[in-house]
Amino acid sequence: MSVLYDLCGLICHQLPGRSSHFDGIVFPLCFRCSGLHFGVVSSYLYLAVSGGWNRSFPDVRSGVSASVLMVPFLLDGWGNTLHLWASPGWFRALTGLGMGIVLPLLLVPLIHQPAQITTSELKPSLSHPTALIWPAIPGLVMVWFMMHPMVLLIFQLLTITALVGILIFGINSLLVSRVVLTEIFFPTQLDCNRQVDTPDACPTINGGGRSTVSVDYLYRMRRLRGLTENHSL
Repeated sequence: MSVLYDLCGLICHQLPGRSSHFDGIVFPLCFRCSGLHFGVVSSYLYLAVSGGWNRSFPDVRSGVSASVLMVPFLLDGWGNTLHLWASPGWFRALTGLGMGIVLPLLLVPLIHQPAQITTSELKPSLSHPTALIWPAIPGLVMVWFMMHPMVLLIFQLLTITALVGILIFGINSLLVSRVVLTEIFFPTQLDCNRQVDTPDACPTINGGGRSTVSVDYLYRMRRLRGLTENHSL
């Protein structure tokens, strides 16, 4: 348990007064961090079993509905930080859970190139606001068991579960960073196989099977095809 405690200490203040206890042992994460990472795990699990992680952004209605769950986390977090009020542990955990559920739904679509995010072939990360209930159920179960662990083993399993969520979230963040850096340093590069109807028209790079084409080149090729078709008519 000490190893798990040290690992969680890298991301959490671990104040005993803001953490769950069992038989004199303090849970390695505070209430808010616990809920956050339980939500992250639940959301990634939901995405995995409902169609995989190749997703597009949800529509505006679903996205706004999901984003509402982030508001209590921000308000309550700042309220407690500024000593305006002191929330009970269960409420801190629930605000963290809401934030944790939403983050993967918004981050997973970002691992794709921007030109691929809105394509119809990708399933949205959230098809309808009511679908939020599915990642919420396992998250609520984990929060309940953290508050009422009954045996030390439950504490340990929940800690490992939270660390798995942290790991997956970190990998997701690195993939998003790669896409962002690519867009910054190579802003005009698109996937030729997805963007051009005739891949043979694209210049290959290093003789590989995967080709790229600039936005300007893509625009000119499509415009040229359109003019040719109109002239032939």
